[in-house]
Amino acid sequence: MSRRCKIVSALNGKVLTVSQGQFKTRPGNLIMETYSNQSSQQFVLKPIVGSQESQVTIVSYGQQGRVVDVVNESKEVYKEIIVYEHHGRLNQRWMVIALDNGFIQLMSMHSGLVLEVQGGIDADGVGVVQNTNYKNRSQVWRFEEVKP
Repeated sequence: MSRRCKIVSALNGKVLTVSQGQFKTRPGNLIMETYSNQSSQQFVLKPIVGSQESQVTIVSYGQQGRVVDVVNESKEVYKEIIVYEHHGRLNQRWMVIALDNGFIQLMSMHSGLVLEVQGGIDADGVGVVQNTNYKNRSQVWRFEEVKP
């Protein structure tokens, strides 16, 4: 898949968004917001050449050259997820795990932890972290294509 998409949480229907420094976050942090068709809420999934089919790099559409990244190459739970300059290491590679009804989980190839809406909180501005896979709704996502 190399088309633009939004990454929607099964928890609350909010979408992954690159923070511009609002909601007491640093620019580049990933947060959850209500969808408003902003480029900061759109991503392009790039398959990783030579890897399994379900491994991708998630490229920010609004910040070209930056990709979804586990901060500081951490393997710790609750570490924040950011967008960062593409370097290709494992903390920028994600395994797309198919679930029922078209939903997925995103697992870091570096840590083996999954993408999660922090604390399962249903509010704009909540951060996104990596955590142990409990398969709860705060760790379940779907891709929706964005029409140009």
